Amino acid sequence: MKRTYRKTVVRTVRQSFSRFMAIFAIVALGVGFLAGLLGATPDMHYSTDRFFDETELFDLRIVGTLGLTDEDVAAVAELESVQELMPAYSADAVMTAPNGDTLVARVQSVPLDQIEEREPEGYLNRMEVVEGRLPVKEDECVVEQGFALQNSSFSVGDTLTFSSENENLEDTFARESLKVVGIVRTSAYFSIERESASVGDGTVDVVLYTGEENFALSAWTDLYVTVEGAKNFDSLTEEYADYVDGTAQRVEDISEARSQLRYEEVKTEAQQELDDARQEYEDAKAEAEEKLADAEEELADGRSQVEENEAQLEGAKAQIESGQAELDAQKQALPGTLTAQQQQLADAENRLIDAKAQYEAGKAEIQEQETVLEQGRQQLEAAKQLVDTLEPALEQAQQALPLLEEEVERRQAEAETAQQLADQLDAAADTAE
Repeated sequence: MKRTYRKTVVRTVRQSFSRFMAIFAIVALGVGFLAGLLGATPDMHYSTDRFFDETELFDLRIVGTLGLTDEDVAAVAELESVQELMPAYSADAVMTAPNGDTLVARVQSVPLDQIEEREPEGYLNRMEVVEGRLPVKEDECVVEQGFALQNSSFSVGDTLTFSSENENLEDTFARESLKVVGIVRTSAYFSIERESASVGDGTVDVVLYTGEENFALSAWTDLYVTVEGAKNFDSLTEEYADYVDGTAQRVEDISEARSQLRYEEVKTEAQQELDDARQEYEDAKAEAEEKLADAEEELADGRSQVEENEAQLEGAKAQIESGQAELDAQKQALPGTLTAQQQQLADAENRLIDAKAQYEAGKAEIQEQETVLEQGRQQLEAAKQLVDTLEPALEQAQQALPLLEEEVERRQAEAETAQQLADQLDAAADTAE
């Protein structure tokens, strides 16, 4: 029976060999496709994880509402299982391309002193050069590849200028423009999804990397951390997330104390600035009042001198009139003794000349006193303007402190809410287990 069945099978295959081969090819193709799908996922995981490890991608990114100080960095460095860390600056800005296009840029810092053009090592989130080179000078920057491909407004060698639309630009950046020297690829932007920005139209158009020296911020905005032993795990698995969460929890444990210290520091600095502004205002006000009193005193002295000079002028005029009358009288009496009359006439003319000279001197002195009086008025006006200028500055400084305290309290409340949510999620996870 078995022998007959085998003959039948062989005969059937021979009679429809082409159909048999087609079915065999279809089955083989399906098996190969399935095998490829099953093998693609672990291969992609392996390739991605290796890329992350080779470029030293961070495991944790720490940010603070009021920024991070060097003391915060030192506190995180002392935590167990923290391997490497890199503080950095990050800020959004509106920039202008050479062709006039406006771009919303996310500018991030890299340590220029640790960058080598051919083999960059010694810092986290390392960059691979696609075109050009890495920045080595303070006025240079590089562009992330994914965002560079989406924008044709500039190319390597162009200069991007910070737009005047940015508020408080001098408090954030130390330069007005950056020169693009290269295009890079980094694992920090493994995806090219457009991020939200705090300026412009609210969407990031380009990501720039430049030296820390180009920022004017007083505190770090980001702290990137790698966890010791995290490279032993696939970064796309739950095991990796659970392992890194241990270090993240240690950071959370010290965050409240560090946040309170930072809050007190910022509050102290704000109070000091307010006290300095108030003291400056008081000093300026006292100086202005002193100048005002001096100006009023000079003005009063000037008025007295003007009145005295006016009196002298009136006296000089009277002498001139008297001399002129005497001269006229003597001219009428010429038929008398000619010699005596001529002498009297000469004396009267001399007195007239002296009176005119005295009159001119008094007039010049009056003009000088009027000049002094005008200067006193100008000093008085300048002192009043100084007082008017300092009063709004003091009011703004007094209003800034409550706003800062409200912002800190709001951020602390958000942090507490986030912690409660995390606790609830942990409890739910424990219940599910």
